[in-house]
Amino acid sequence: MSDPLYTIAIEFVAGSFTNVTSDCLHFSYNRELATYDRGLSIGGCELVMQNEERKFTPSNSAGPFYPRIKPNKRLQIQATYSGSTYNLFSGYIDGYTINPILGNRTAYIQASDRVKIMNMQDIDLPLKTNYNIGSLFTDILSSLAVNSADRVIDGVDDVAAFAWFAGRKGTDSINDLLRSTTTSKTDAPITLRTPTSFTRICVAYIAIPNIPKQASVTARKVM
Repeated sequence: MSDPLYTIAIEFVAGSFTNVTSDCLHFSYNRELATYDRGLSIGGCELVMQNEERKFTPSNSAGPFYPRIKPNKRLQIQATYSGSTYNLFSGYIDGYTINPILGNRTAYIQASDRVKIMNMQDIDLPLKTNYNIGSLFTDILSSLAVNSADRVIDGVDDVAAFAWFAGRKGTDSINDLLRSTTTSKTDAPITLRTPTSFTRICVAYIAIPNIPKQASVTARKVM
């Protein structure tokens, strides 16, 4: 049985990904399941790149990617296996660490998935009463610019008696919604009619690529 074929690409120029697979010596990524009690967490990715030609050294003005070796560039990792292509990681580069030792020059790249961006975004939604839970998740994700192609929200019948998210961080709003119950807490941002049902289905509510699925993968050699 053949091994997967990995592809690693960086969006140095907006709208165009550059394939850097041949320079990658090692990569790993991880993300955690979004659950009722834990909520969304930031997934991470680490790459070790061959850097003998100093391609990934930000200060190398002669490098092919200069001056675009900067944080917040999009990173994408895919695997092709048995004729199908799978998205393993999609996120944004946090930074570069350069090992300058001659004969062993490498660049260490750290990246975070889309949840990091969502953590920095504020949302402001109008007051909702007797509002469908699935529609509420849709409204929150739409306000965070997560389009319909990048999300899957299960159809559910649960209704929020009261929901109001104003001036809140996007992930905080999602986590509040996941954790809310019908208890008498006056500080709960939303009241659910059937908390036991909510607990059962909340894990399946959101399926944003690279966010909800639990995974920890290491590839030591990229072909």
